[in-house]
Amino acid sequence: MALKTGTPPPPIEGARASDYDALFIPGGLAPSELRVNEQALRFVREFAETGRPVGALCHGPQMLISAGLVCGRRMTSWREVAPEITAAGATYVDEALVEDGQFLTARKPGDMPVQMHRLLTVLDRRRAHDEENA
Repeated sequence: MALKTGTPPPPIEGARASDYDALFIPGGLAPSELRVNEQALRFVREFAETGRPVGALCHGPQMLISAGLVCGRRMTSWREVAPEITAAGATYVDEALVEDGQFLTARKPGDMPVQMHRLLTVLDRRRAHDEENA
């Protein structure tokens, strides 16, 4: 779903995972606020079920932890989130980008160029695959 510039996104209550090609969870304080919102967690779980790419930066993996999506995975995050990742059953890796299946996690804003490049590459491949099979 492409939004027009300046158009606010729909409220989480009306969001449908099928309307989006990728999910990106930013860092900062937002994940600690959103991780207690059951509607936001429901959306993250539903989106993950689509198999489409999910990017999470800095504190963003906290949403994935609260949504129950990290056990058995390899992930990175801001260093203070690392104990949460391991406590949730994932392996913490201190690298700029960690890709595990559909999940692309990065540690900090400085890692975003490599993360965004990879996310765009994944999206381009998916688009090309979809066009071939259309």
